[in-house]
Amino acid sequence: MSCSCPTLKSETEWVIKAGARLSHLITLRSKTTGKAFDLTNYTARCQFRLQAYDYSQPAMWIAVVTIVNAVKGQLRVVLTPDTTRYMGGHGSGYFDLEIYSGVDATDIRRPLEGTWSVSLEVTKE
Repeated sequence: MSCSCPTLKSETEWVIKAGARLSHLITLRSKTTGKAFDLTNYTARCQFRLQAYDYSQPAMWIAVVTIVNAVKGQLRVVLTPDTTRYMGGHGSGYFDLEIYSGVDATDIRRPLEGTWSVSLEVTKE
């Protein structure tokens, strides 16, 4: 499975603009066929952490992930302006996007993972 995310710096390195809404439309495709991965009966989650493997702490930020078009493999990841502003005080970290089946509890996939950093805002209210 791969991600085609044309508005990102790269699939695995997201630069988040502090104080602005982050909204990325992501299309998941099968690595073998290149066709859209059908997200019917799947749910998605995306978390942002300061430390990659420190599960002793809850995720610092949880994005809202909505499946936009299941058949076309499209989902949207959103962080609010308040969230991205708060992230600005922390600099950088790690994220991943997981999809999991509502039919088969063992079908959990992580099609996207990487690092994030924050571009601080210059203009303030």
